[in-house]
Amino acid sequence: MPVPILKKIKVSDDGGEISVELKFKTLFLCTYSLDLTEGSHNASVIGFPKRGDNSNTEDDIYTLPVPASVNNKRKLWVVTTVIDQVGIGGEYKIDLIVKQADKLLDEITTGEKILKNEDYRQEFFIVEFLI
Repeated sequence: MPVPILKKIKVSDDGGEISVELKFKTLFLCTYSLDLTEGSHNASVIGFPKRGDNSNTEDDIYTLPVPASVNNKRKLWVVTTVIDQVGIGGEYKIDLIVKQADKLLDEITTGEKILKNEDYRQEFFIVEFLI
């Protein structure tokens, strides 16, 4: 099981809206959950968690609450599940892209991975936003 790494990302309190996007490079079905939690406790921020998958044409982009300063010390917990529906294995790569006012702040990736002899695999990203 992969070990999630906490990635700290610096954002500007007056730099505009923060967005996160998941990109999937695979033929596998992938599902995900994004939960934004308060920095001082485990409660989810209103409007979270968000859930989705890569089986449709809808973009997997979500915006964080505004102003950006309210996200200071909040954590974004991303859990993805890669599902091998036919059991033949294959490759996948998942990227989490973080932007502020359309400016790239960071890109976190699983890197190219192979799913073989498994029905599914979970990948995790944890991001802490800091002003």
